[in-house]
Amino acid sequence: MIICVVGEKDSGKTEVACRLIRLLRERGYSVAALKHSASDADLEPSAKDSVRLFSSGASPAVFLSDSCCLLRLPPPAVDDVLNALSVVADFVVVEGLKKSDYPKIVVGQGRYKNTLLRVDGVCKELEDLARRLKPQRRQSAAFTDKTSVRLNPFIRGLLSSILRAFFGQLRGVEGDSVVVLTHLCSEEGQNDTK
Repeated sequence: MIICVVGEKDSGKTEVACRLIRLLRERGYSVAALKHSASDADLEPSAKDSVRLFSSGASPAVFLSDSCCLLRLPPPAVDDVLNALSVVADFVVVEGLKKSDYPKIVVGQGRYKNTLLRVDGVCKELEDLARRLKPQRRQSAAFTDKTSVRLNPFIRGLLSSILRAFFGQLRGVEGDSVVVLTHLCSEEGQNDTK
């Protein structure tokens, strides 16, 4: 069920939404939240409101405006996030993870394993590297609430064929690249009534 809390600016909408989230969580329900802002003028305070919604127990909590979308979730494993991003993008640029095994561009001093390039800011070497890099987009990623799941080539191909056949029958998506997010409950969790 989708419920909108509406009112004039500074009327207490966020406080009412937070209270409702806490009450529903106390009753054992899962609750997601969306903070929508029609204008980017209040981006900062509105984004803070989405943090309040998350702190009240909503997960995920989303801030959405005409120019951006911010999603707040409990933190999954870094590799799970990187695997998911690798499905929707040719490259994932990470600021940080200096102890990881991933290839690195080192800015300034310091010694790190898997160093591709060392720079002192934006430079010609960075442009050369960008030309040489080859995309490595993943075709699929699957996760449980505890870990990422490796899909062998047969299962990945089967799942891809099923989804292509399904989405190929829908109007308006012919030839589009499709990203599917779904939540499959455990057998016990499939009862929608509480």
